[in-house]
Amino acid sequence: MTYTTIVQYPEKNFSVRDIVNLSNCKILVHSIWYSIQGEGVYAGYPAVFVRLAGCNRGAKLDCPWCFPSTEYVDTPDGRQQFRSIKKGQKLLTLNGKRLPDATTVDVVMRSFKDRDDFVVVEYTPEGSSGKKRQIVTGDHPFHTTKRGYVPARSLTITDELFHIAGYERVAIHKAHANPMFNPKVSTRVSDTLRQRYAEGSLLSYERSDRVKAFHSKRMKKRNPMFSSASVAKMVNTKTYPKSGLEAFVEESLQQVSANVRYVGDNSFPIGDEESGYLYPDFLIGRNKVIEVYDPTYPFYAEARHTKVGAKKYEKERTAHFAKFGFKTLFIRCGEDGLLRLNNTFKATGEFFKRVSSFIRNGARIVAVRKLKTVEWNTLLRRQREQFGIVGDLVEVTNFSCSPFNTYTVKGVHVHNCDTNFLVDKASPLSVDELLAKITELIPSGIKPLVVVTGGEPLMHEKAQELSARLLIMGFLVQFETNGDFVRLDTAPGATIVTSPKLSAHTGKYSKPVAGMLERSDYLKLLVSSDPDSPYHYLPDYLPDYVALHGSYNVFISPINEYTRPVSVGEVASMWTDLYDRERCGKNHQYAASLALSNHYRLSLQMHAFVTLP
Repeated sequence: MTYTTIVQYPEKNFSVRDIVNLSNCKILVHSIWYSIQGEGVYAGYPAVFVRLAGCNRGAKLDCPWCFPSTEYVDTPDGRQQFRSIKKGQKLLTLNGKRLPDATTVDVVMRSFKDRDDFVVVEYTPEGSSGKKRQIVTGDHPFHTTKRGYVPARSLTITDELFHIAGYERVAIHKAHANPMFNPKVSTRVSDTLRQRYAEGSLLSYERSDRVKAFHSKRMKKRNPMFSSASVAKMVNTKTYPKSGLEAFVEESLQQVSANVRYVGDNSFPIGDEESGYLYPDFLIGRNKVIEVYDPTYPFYAEARHTKVGAKKYEKERTAHFAKFGFKTLFIRCGEDGLLRLNNTFKATGEFFKRVSSFIRNGARIVAVRKLKTVEWNTLLRRQREQFGIVGDLVEVTNFSCSPFNTYTVKGVHVHNCDTNFLVDKASPLSVDELLAKITELIPSGIKPLVVVTGGEPLMHEKAQELSARLLIMGFLVQFETNGDFVRLDTAPGATIVTSPKLSAHTGKYSKPVAGMLERSDYLKLLVSSDPDSPYHYLPDYLPDYVALHGSYNVFISPINEYTRPVSVGEVASMWTDLYDRERCGKNHQYAASLALSNHYRLSLQMHAFVTLP
């Protein structure tokens, strides 16, 4: 059996093991589960879903989300070139609470792109006067603070990116490399030092008289109290003991960032002699402060001992700190994820996400532009010198990772490639074995719908036999395909739903191969309300399909936008913080307007509303 006839890029998508399994009459099955069909003509039906592995255009070759292999990605050990990353290595990322974490590379994918596929994203990290530049394919999603994941080419100067600052990356690298963070090593060192002190072989250090005199002289020369401004600050400063609330918040903030410093003892005045000085509770980096307070205290409450209410208090302090270049985050006890439980406190996930978002929203977009000729030539020259690659295309790399589907590049948080259809995670099954697994999942005597998806299910020549056997057994059968393969004899009696994909090269919907429009019972199109998105526009061949099958056989499906990556094992639900409800709402309204004006059918992902896989 030769698979070059049905696999567009066999050397990229299939290994020798996979071809041997397929030639032995096997089907590569990624997963099987029982749920509710959430969309399309059978929406609401109980269904067994069979996800087959292998895709002709997915993550292994035609994936549009990539970085040049000569660029660098962040790891706990420091930055490393994309080309050097191997399976099993750790990459730096932000987890669901937007705290720095590590994710493991499961699969490394490489391809080649031409100049038109790339854009240059220019941004300025917070606290830096310099501008950074990142070359990336135009569809790679960057994590913005307000719009969620946005393709690189759609970023604007109003966007800010989630960003792990350089000092944090250095601290993570030091902690990862420092052997003293290994409990066994630190215990052994401590035991050795105690033993040597006890034996007298190791004496404690004492400064000599000469060193003491040197430091005394230097302190007198550099004494800040010789400055009139410092004296004024000192006179106006009152020292306050750390409250129980501040102590708890300090401990919680240390879990978010190692660069948080408590200054609530009035050790860090902000202001000048003209405007006066105010004293924040916590200092983050060089230009961010956090204020923590309980709004029920009389000092902050309206119409109590003072006229300064909570809102006015925040407004005045925010304006003062902003005047001197500081951003301010206020956290109210009893709100914002910080709870008081009798005489103790508790920080919820909302607290950590809010603080982490404030700390790491530091990369402001300056521009998104096309590659200059000199930049393109530099990419070609570097890959020729470093990898020996000669040609007029640039090698790109991306990863499939777990447990987080993201990583950071120069501190900026980006999404990686979703590769659930990869063949190396699949099990080769015969048709009989697959049918047995399907019947095991369903209640006795029930013959529900069977949805065969992928990957690309029509790559499998056994798809026809699978469909015929299911139909004989009394099941309803539906295939979901991208339209790249036509099998006019495949699944007679089964429902074929074609959901075409975007071409990584044209940025438009790919047209199904000849004969596939005629064979497709339904056409499903994803849409976005964003005019900058390629999903905003319907394909040019849609009128041809409507002429063949009618407008009611066209399903318009709004894209669900995410605020964060889906965690491993998580079931997507519209009732959690996973979805960006504002952007999802706009996409749903846009899809409904297209359906109303063109007599198409609106198709929603019902399973997301009932929290089913």
